[in-house]
Amino acid sequence: MPFAEVLSALYAASGIAGCACYVPQVLGLARNAPARRAMSLATWSGWLGLSLIGVAYAMVVVGQPELILVTSLNALGQAVVVALVAGQRLKDCRETKRAGTLAVPAR
Repeated sequence: MPFAEVLSALYAASGIAGCACYVPQVLGLARNAPARRAMSLATWSGWLGLSLIGVAYAMVVVGQPELILVTSLNALGQAVVVALVAGQRLKDCRETKRAGTLAVPAR
């Protein structure tokens, strides 16, 4: 088997293993509202946007299934984190409006 094929298989395997690392993060965020509030929505959204560029590049320019799979799984993990954090922000905003109070940012 040529080295490029071995390297491609290793890249795919390491990428999938790396994406599995999102699982504890997602589970922790799903169970912990203060942790969701502490996450930077701007940072995670930025990483997601950059990953989506990587997915597009993998699909359009490279066309290699392993790269498409790994970049897509990475973007999916980031999208889940962004959705959890954004959902918490939306929930907090609605609760603040319902209570009739102004939200004061923590310093």
